[in-house]
Amino acid sequence: IAILIFAVIMDVLTISRSLSYSVIVLSFCMKLPQISAIYSSGSSRGLNIRGYWMEISCYLIGTSYGYFHDFHITTYGESILLAMQSTVIIFLAVYYCRQWTLENALLTTTYPSLDAHNVLPPPTELF
Repeated sequence: IAILIFAVIMDVLTISRSLSYSVIVLSFCMKLPQISAIYSSGSSRGLNIRGYWMEISCYLIGTSYGYFHDFHITTYGESILLAMQSTVIIFLAVYYCRQWTLENALLTTTYPSLDAHNVLPPPTELF
C-alpha cells in the first residue's frame, strides 16, 4: 500500500510540474503577436506606456517574492518571461513614438537592473 501511495503522489507531482512548465512555455508566446504587430506596423498608437510600467512592477514583485522565499522556478517563471516581453513592448513604443523623455530614459535603464537585482542572489551569498 505504501508503494501505491508513493506512486500516486509521484504521478501527481509529475503532472503538476509538467503543467507548470507548459504555462511557462505558453507565456513565452503570450505577447509575441502584440510585439509583432507593433514592429510590423511601425506604430505604437493606442498603447499606454505607464500601464506597461505598472505591469512590469507587478511581475517584478511576484518574481522577487518567489525567488527570495525559495519557491520552485515553475511558480514564478512566467513572470520573468512576461516582464521581458513587456519591456520589449515599452522599448518599441518609446522608439516609435519618439518619446525619449527623462522619465522614459530613467525607467528603461532602471527597470532591467531592478529585475536582475531581484532575481540574482545578493553578493554576500555568491561567495
